[in-house]
Amino acid sequence: MLRRALLSAATVASVGGCGTDAGDASHCTAKPDMGIACGTSGAFDRTLCVDGIDRVFREYIPSSVACDRPAPMIVFLHGLGGDEASGDVARPVAEALGALFVTPRGVDQGGALGFGPEGIPNSQTFLTTILDKLEREFPTDPALTLLTGFSNGGVFASYSIVWYNERLAGVGVFASGLAENITSDLRAAPVKLPVVVRVGDADAVYQPLADELVTQLLGAGWPAARVDSRRFAGGHAWSPDMIRETFDLAKAAPL
Repeated sequence: MLRRALLSAATVASVGGCGTDAGDASHCTAKPDMGIACGTSGAFDRTLCVDGIDRVFREYIPSSVACDRPAPMIVFLHGLGGDEASGDVARPVAEALGALFVTPRGVDQGGALGFGPEGIPNSQTFLTTILDKLEREFPTDPALTLLTGFSNGGVFASYSIVWYNERLAGVGVFASGLAENITSDLRAAPVKLPVVVRVGDADAVYQPLADELVTQLLGAGWPAARVDSRRFAGGHAWSPDMIRETFDLAKAAPL
């Protein structure tokens, strides 16, 4: 049911996206990757071969990451037409939190990069591979691993509340939400993850998706204290503050 729902939701979330000619190479072969040792800081563009497709992600390691304890990890999924650089503006938040910050690149969806519809299974495997790999390299803290997303990436993040239910400490959905009813899947999810939902008061296209996500979470038994939904002044946009708010809710409402 979840894949069918995301196909429909991804169509709605494509409104307003800008185009790009960037894409991912096919038929790759996995290569040895020694990873990046803790103690190294900076931004690194990395490539993983996932089911025969080269997938790219940007890994930002703040100088504030401490190697004597697991670091929080924050994943940000860009909107349709964005790329792995779309989250760079949130690096000061990662620095302040001492968190590893990861921004995967979407797959080519007819001239714009996103996380569905055809690329959904590959993107699921891609994200799982990133989580596994970075947990081993640093390690990162599974009790403070967050997934956030804007627009098209926020649709994927909404469904990930179920897909990665026991792997995340919280989810942030920015200017996005659900287009179909998955209440039964949410009700069956064993963990009631803290979820932050943000949408602009002038974002008429995405307000219904955001409201639907909140309605379904509460209908599936989510405690109100774990669903932080707000409107902000503006249109179809996001800000780094929303990532910080997601982290703060997850830390205040531990699983």
